[in-house]
Amino acid sequence: FAGDYKQLPPIISTVDIKEELTKSVFKHLVTNDNCTMLDYTFRMCEPICKFVSELFYDGKVRSIKETCSDKVICKDNLYSFDSPVVLLNVDDCGKQTSDSEAAAITKIIAEYINNYGIDAKEVGVLSPFRAQCANIRRHIRKCLSINEETRKQIIVDTIDKMQGQEREVIIISMTAGDVDYMTEMADFLYSPNKLNVAFS
Repeated sequence: FAGDYKQLPPIISTVDIKEELTKSVFKHLVTNDNCTMLDYTFRMCEPICKFVSELFYDGKVRSIKETCSDKVICKDNLYSFDSPVVLLNVDDCGKQTSDSEAAAITKIIAEYINNYGIDAKEVGVLSPFRAQCANIRRHIRKCLSINEETRKQIIVDTIDKMQGQEREVIIISMTAGDVDYMTEMADFLYSPNKLNVAFS
């Protein structure tokens, strides 16, 4: 068996199920005595790998790709691939949707496509909330600087549905800014498995 129980578990669509059936076969069988960790990744460049490795794998995962892509190099870290992990604070008190985030994301996508030559098929937008995915799609549809054919190629979906896919540019919309709501939804929003999938 090969697997990673630190990524998202199988999707269970019923509530009437035994606890042991909610785990993958891999998670059920793995122990410290019978497991060998595959500690190299071929997908992530070194800075992203280091970020993910330190957060989720005790620093044990290493990248084969030591350098970042040099496809986009500019002075703005938001668009330069030599800064592969960029955190952008969007001030909003949304819960499952945020117009401020959707507008910021649409602007970033338009810049990548129109000014930096990134193919729309290489852009993916993730959110934990389906409502925010729909909101971002609406903003993209209304954006006059992205033509209709290009809009269709931009993938906007939930973190769960995008698991296993990769793109040159990934934008994660965490959406929630309301502190009470974030506290209430902490298990969902800050699930290590979900964040691991999003970041990697």
